[in-house]
Amino acid sequence: MKTNMATGVVLLATLTGLAAIVGILIYAFQNDSGHTGFDPYTTLVVFVPVVLAGILRLVMQRGNTAARWCALCAVLVGITGVVLLVYLDQSNTLLQYEVWIQRGMP
Repeated sequence: MKTNMATGVVLLATLTGLAAIVGILIYAFQNDSGHTGFDPYTTLVVFVPVVLAGILRLVMQRGNTAARWCALCAVLVGITGVVLLVYLDQSNTLLQYEVWIQRGMP
């Protein structure tokens, strides 16, 4: 029972991370200005726990291959979210307004 519940939590975290990635991508494509009022890096509050949940599940789970795949997906989704944030920042695609001004309004 605990194993199924832990896998369910990891699956929920993975789906939350995917929803955050989709939301960020939609917002970035619809935002023509390149700046936003919120700091995109605040979504690390979602991605870091997803990675941690996946890693913990990988470490704790030994035999169940389905749970290991779910945990691996969580780690990949979390890392993908972090990489997306860094890409959007470095490419000046989606920046917090104050950062956008500091960078000379690219």
